[in-house]
Amino acid sequence: MTIDLSFANSVPIIPAQNTQIQFVLVGAGGTGSCIIRELCKVACQIQSVTKKQVSVCIVDFDTVEERNIPRQIFLPEEIGMNKAAALAIRYSSAFGISIKAIEKPFDCQMVDKLKQWNTLTVIIGCVDNTAARAEIEHCLEYKSSGLRSMALSKEL
Repeated sequence: MTIDLSFANSVPIIPAQNTQIQFVLVGAGGTGSCIIRELCKVACQIQSVTKKQVSVCIVDFDTVEERNIPRQIFLPEEIGMNKAAALAIRYSSAFGISIKAIEKPFDCQMVDKLKQWNTLTVIIGCVDNTAARAEIEHCLEYKSSGLRSMALSKEL
């Protein structure tokens, strides 16, 4: 068995021309509810070091159920709340950063509506179904083809 260590050569890149960074966390269940705390730490660190405006958006349509409590990072008091809203309230208060909750299934237009001028948008997929994964992939393909089209038109 060979272990792929190519990630060890990766270097974080934050383009200097962006004045804002927006993280979009898609999925607030088992994985998303665990990642959000660490993502908030990263957002605070970026904001502190770069002085860029950083925001976080959590997208999930599901509600917290009693069966989620043992395996997801939710409290019994949050049963019945939307998962994205519960995490946004908890962590925006704890970290003092802007966290928006979207209580709908993810779609590509959400990114367009959230996008502001001069903003780097980072989409983090934490979903457990193929339809949501396909929509994230569609969004990334759509954005990539748009960037390629812009680059080609500038070359011509």
